[in-house]
Amino acid sequence: MTAALADDLRAYAVKRWPTMNHEWRKAKLASLLNMKVRRVRSYWDAEETLSPRQQEVDAIKSLIGAEEEKARVEADRALAKRVAELEAQLAFVMASLASDQVAASGTAPWGQGKAGNRSNGGASRRGTGNRD
Repeated sequence: MTAALADDLRAYAVKRWPTMNHEWRKAKLASLLNMKVRRVRSYWDAEETLSPRQQEVDAIKSLIGAEEEKARVEADRALAKRVAELEAQLAFVMASLASDQVAASGTAPWGQGKAGNRSNGGASRRGTGNRD
């Protein structure tokens, strides 16, 4: 159990403070967990002589779990924002395609037809000179 906890603790610290060294990370974890640096180092190194206290284990797990939950919430929020942007873009494209299709087919809503639509049939009969 302590080896897995040590791996989780190290991964959390490296991810949270990527530019700092391990000694600084251990000191920061000690202040966050309200533990001494030597005790944090025992967890960090998964020492065989370490006797884990339930209160400390719970504090470490809650620190790591809270950070993971925060990351999940932020990822979900970013994903929802991206989906909304894509839906808006899709709606714009669909509206543009629909208006282009209407313009290309020559059919327009009532009152917006081509001028002269009503007299197309009669124009071909006029001017032939045959009045029979």
